Amino acid sequence: MDKIKLKDLNFDSFEMLSQQGTKSSIYRNGNRCIKMLDRLYDDERESVFRKFLDMDGIEIDGVILPKELIVDEGKLKGYTMDYYSAIPLTD
Repeated sequence: MDKIKLKDLNFDSFEMLSQQGTKSSIYRNGNRCIKMLDRLYDDERESVFRKFLDMDGIEIDGVILPKELIVDEGKLKGYTMDYYSAIPLTD
């Protein structure tokens, strides 16, 4: 799974979606979606990070997995994925 730096994202080119998660903020630009895990505790964030790394390379029909992990100083801040308008993206 590719990693991108938080500072390399231009949030001005993304719109915040009206439907938000309880522990995340969700943005969209065309077919690209960003889910920022901005309301997770550090231990939750680390657990999710390890699980994403363990799932790298796995493909499951009907399951949307992250495309890129957004990191800042080695810590998971969010991820990108494909956007599908028919699928709710909340927590």
